[in-house]
Amino acid sequence: MLKRTLDWLLARASYVLLLGGIQYLVLSTIAMALYPGGTKYDPTTNGYLFWNNMISDMGRTVAHDGEPNTISCALFITAMCILAVAFVPFYISLSKQFSGNTRINRFACIAALLGIGTGVLLALAASFPQDLFPQLHLRLAQLSFVALVPSIVIYWWLMRGDARFPCPCAKVFLALAIIILSGIGVTIASGSGIDVVIVTVQATTQKIMVYGWNACMPVMAWCLWDKKAIKKENVP
Repeated sequence: MLKRTLDWLLARASYVLLLGGIQYLVLSTIAMALYPGGTKYDPTTNGYLFWNNMISDMGRTVAHDGEPNTISCALFITAMCILAVAFVPFYISLSKQFSGNTRINRFACIAALLGIGTGVLLALAASFPQDLFPQLHLRLAQLSFVALVPSIVIYWWLMRGDARFPCPCAKVFLALAIIILSGIGVTIASGSGIDVVIVTVQATTQKIMVYGWNACMPVMAWCLWDKKAIKKENVP
C-alpha cells in the first residue's frame, strides 16, 4: 500500500509540487488576514502588515498585540507541513531523471536529500512557534535555508548544458540560488535590532525569498514534467 502510494505520488510529482505551492499561497494569505495585529517593533498595529510583519508572526500562538492567534497559527503550520510533504516526491523524482556515472548519481541524491531536508526543517520551524520556542524556531528556519542553497546549486550544476531539460530550468535554479544567498546576506548584515528599519528590511527580504521561491516552482515542476514528455517521445 505504501509503495503504491509513493509510486502514485512520484508519477505526479510535478503536479504535487504545484499544488503544494498553491496551497501555501492560499493558506498563508488566509493566515495573514486572520492575524490580530502587532509587529516585532510595534505591538499596537492592526492586522498583518505585509512589509513589516515577519513570516513567523503568522505561526505565533499569541500575536504581538497580545491576542490569541490560534487559527492563523494552525493554518501556517498546516501550509508548511503540506509543502514539506510535496517536496518529497518532487525531489526524489527529479533526482531520478539524472542518469550518468556514479558521481552524477551521488550528487543528484545529495541534492534530493538536502531539498527534502529543507521542507522538513521548515515544517519543524513552523511547528515550534517563535513565541514559545524562539531559539529553536530560529535555528530550524536558518538551517532550512542553509540546506536549500547547496541543493539548488547542485541541480543547476547538473542541468546546465543538458539539452534534455527546457532552457529556463538551469537559469531558474541559478536565479533562485542568487535570491536566497542575497537574502541571507541582507538578513545577516541588517543585524538583530528591533527598530522599524531593521524589521522592515528583514520582513521584506523574507517575502522576496519566499515568494521568489514560490514563483520558481512552476518552472521547477516543468523541469520534471518536460523531461518525462521527452522520454515518452523517444520510446519506439
